[in-house]
Amino acid sequence: MKRTPVKTPAAREKYWTRIIEEARNYPAGITAFCRKKGFSKNNYYSYYKRLRLDHPEWVDLTNRPEISEQGNEKIRD
Repeated sequence: MKRTPVKTPAAREKYWTRIIEEARNYPAGITAFCRKKGFSKNNYYSYYKRLRLDHPEWVDLTNRPEISEQGNEKIRD
């Protein structure tokens, strides 16, 4: 398992932001990305939870309240 190669909190945040961006765009999914890069999923999701408030673009579409459970129809207010 890889260790974060940077020492300062700011550098660690920048490093994990880049990793999370890469993982979210990886066509085979998060699990496959973590396996390929040698990260544990626990480590990935730990940093994801810490950093997601600063990255609104990371919203998971399956958890969005404006998307109905029956399909991709938007619910209007």
